Amino acid sequence: MVYLPYNPALDQASRETGRRGAVHGGVYCLLADTAAWFASARARGRGAWPLTTNLSLDFVGPARGVALQARARMQSSTARVDEVHVEV
Repeated sequence: MVYLPYNPALDQASRETGRRGAVHGGVYCLLADTAAWFASARARGRGAWPLTTNLSLDFVGPARGVALQARARMQSSTARVDEVHVEV
């Protein structure tokens, strides 16, 4: 699991309107990719350095003013490719 605490200083909407805004999609992507990397590296063992070859995100709604967590689990693995499912 990868954890990112909420930081109101990075929330543009809260500074301008006083209301909690949403996190930029790139932050979700970074968390998902990092969690997937750790899942793959752990499964492959010591010395593994996985590379992301494909990344797809489906957004279902914004996280407004809350900490984010990314949980990854291996879906499948071959000699060269791991498929990892991540929920943020």
